[in-house]
Amino acid sequence: MLYCVKRQWEVLMNAYFISPSCCSFQISEDILLWLYKKHSSSLLITTAVKGIHTSLINGRPSADDPSRALLEFTSARFIRLRFQRIRTLNADLMMFAHKDPTEIDPIVTRRYYYSIKDISVGGMCICSGHAKACPLDPVTNKSVCQCEHNTCGETCDRCCPGFNQKPWHAGTFLVKHECEPCNCHGKTEECYYDQNVADRNQSLNIFGEYIGGGVCVNCTGHTDGINCETCVDGYFRPKGVLPDSPYPCHPCSCDPNGSLHETCVKDEKHAEGDMLPGFCHCKTGYAGEHCSRCALGYTGYPDCLPCNCSVEGSVNIDPCVGLCVCKEHVEGENCDHCKSGFFNLQQNNPKGCEECFCSGKTNVCTGSHFTYRNIEDMNGWYLVGLSGLIRVTPKQKSTGGRQQLSINNVSARKVLPQTYYWSAPSSYLGNKVSADGTCLNTNLFAVLLLFLIIIFE
Repeated sequence: MLYCVKRQWEVLMNAYFISPSCCSFQISEDILLWLYKKHSSSLLITTAVKGIHTSLINGRPSADDPSRALLEFTSARFIRLRFQRIRTLNADLMMFAHKDPTEIDPIVTRRYYYSIKDISVGGMCICSGHAKACPLDPVTNKSVCQCEHNTCGETCDRCCPGFNQKPWHAGTFLVKHECEPCNCHGKTEECYYDQNVADRNQSLNIFGEYIGGGVCVNCTGHTDGINCETCVDGYFRPKGVLPDSPYPCHPCSCDPNGSLHETCVKDEKHAEGDMLPGFCHCKTGYAGEHCSRCALGYTGYPDCLPCNCSVEGSVNIDPCVGLCVCKEHVEGENCDHCKSGFFNLQQNNPKGCEECFCSGKTNVCTGSHFTYRNIEDMNGWYLVGLSGLIRVTPKQKSTGGRQQLSINNVSARKVLPQTYYWSAPSSYLGNKVSADGTCLNTNLFAVLLLFLIIIFE
């Protein structure tokens, strides 16, 4: 029987002694096994082996995947052995014939004895399953775990700095639960695990997959972001330069006269249209990569003022020279407003304005002041069948600075029908009247596996 009280084990030796006379009575092994199970706290001794072997873990819940409670139960500093008595097989079955213990022949009961030659106590280091050895430190007189699997601490109970892409778990006989390094592109060795980041698939691991929740801190080289993949305000990463470059970020060179602020487009992920990495955000009337000149239709740098003719509504080559010549659907001395029945004056419209579409009820309309933005949401996409009851989550990867979703057709076909579909997240669904006339742009790639068989005759 084992007792664990404040890290002290007490082993009570209530053991069955199986003598050779058992064979003469033809006691089967089944009876002995039953007797052993009935007193599960007892330890079995045989005259052949003459040893006691016990385990605190085998057969217990969480034995294969140790819990904190099991670790505490099996941890001990001092062990005490108490030898109480010998339990024989009822004095060679005399108890079956004599119910009164005084009638049992003492000569029989006295012939049993035991002696101790050696006691060996074995155990495992309290290293959370992440060390093979824990040698004694002669200075501190304490056992020190030689931690493996990128773990640290006295008992290897946490991931080492820089290895927090996934949460720490105790190692087992089956799974190492090795701590995985964060992908900080070589800009820092510090990171922490964030479950919310993991749930949103925002952290890129070292294998180029958005799996885990490692968040890099104290990024160097003017870098920033969950993986030190972008630049701080006032710096940008030029097109074609990868985040793991030694010096990826360069200072912005925005003209203070024409720029809204000192922050430029940080990288290709933030680029939109003609605004490439390094381009500054210009005030109205200014243009150029650094906002260092007047835009078309404005003159007088550094104080750029509008020209007489509207650049949106006129066809003048130089809006600042000559009389204003208006586009077909535009009017006004400066060609700056639409004719009746038209709206939305645009520079890239050859006729200047669009015709009202009011279902034939009226031809008077004005442009709204609503703004629009492009939606680029890679989270929440699934593959589903027509019923939508079963869904498969694709893998999210980063290639060339851009995110992409991938799925193995063979794996998908195991649970989905022959024809399956992409299911979009909520950001693409619902009332999208404001998206009228726009497009949903997707890029699909298929990788085919080709097998070439050559037969020699």
